[in-house]
Amino acid sequence: MKARFSISFALLALLLVGPAQATIRQIGASEITTSFSPDSVRIEVGDTVRWFIIDGAMHSTTSGLGSADPQSGVLWDAPLDLAHLTFQRQFTSPGRFPYYCIPHEFDGMKGVIVVTRPKTVTVTANDDQLGRYFLKDSVKIFEGDSVHWHRVTGIHTTTSGTGSADPQAGVLWRADLDGTTPDFKHKFPAIGVFPYFCEPHEFDGMHGKVVVVSQPACLCDCHGDPHCDSVTDVLDVVQGIGVAFRGGAALVDPAGFCPFQETDVDCNGVTDVLDVVKIISVAFRGGDPATVYCHACP
Repeated sequence: MKARFSISFALLALLLVGPAQATIRQIGASEITTSFSPDSVRIEVGDTVRWFIIDGAMHSTTSGLGSADPQSGVLWDAPLDLAHLTFQRQFTSPGRFPYYCIPHEFDGMKGVIVVTRPKTVTVTANDDQLGRYFLKDSVKIFEGDSVHWHRVTGIHTTTSGTGSADPQAGVLWRADLDGTTPDFKHKFPAIGVFPYFCEPHEFDGMHGKVVVVSQPACLCDCHGDPHCDSVTDVLDVVQGIGVAFRGGAALVDPAGFCPFQETDVDCNGVTDVLDVVKIISVAFRGGDPATVYCHACP
């Protein structure tokens, strides 16, 4: 066991050396806890997940819900042992990707990778009869999302900072918005409040801010799976019927993973017989509900 910990310590030190890579998420495999840590992560298209051994001599990372899944190992199946200390995979398409450890499947050693498309919010720069202004001057986004500034009329800039007197003005970004370069896009990888302004129209009050908040711990992609276990089955049908016949509002995922996971499949504010019919149609196909319902994770 001492040798295993020595290997784990050396590997962790190796992984932590040098600058952090924002596009790589690390997942450790432990025999002591028979778990992946963290077992579930949310990333964007193009990001990479790297699995590594924390302790133990024999693990795997294998795509699928378990050994009974006919798609088990189709996307990836890699050993994690003393000869294969790490394995990494880039995710190039959105979706929900469950995985498990073959030696410890029945100890509950499973996880899921949720891959989303990066979100972009558009802010327009205008100069018209209403004045000189950014439309959507203040926006709230999640870390990793982007803001796209688009010039509609006039000559403008988008410049980080509170104004020209700010010693940090333009440090994070600065871009002209004119007839030659009407568009500029900036990705915000960290949480915080980021003020910006238009240099030519600073004293006309042409200012704005971008508020970046943490991603929600949301691991479900859609409605119709109230139990958030990646398959719509009879338990979800019962849950939907229970809400429908009480006539109540949509039921939030009882497991608490996903605040947007509800039984209100058609998003009309109540769970009714139409929602039950849609949940049943998925349940009796026995398939993953995919992303066919509204209110996907933001």
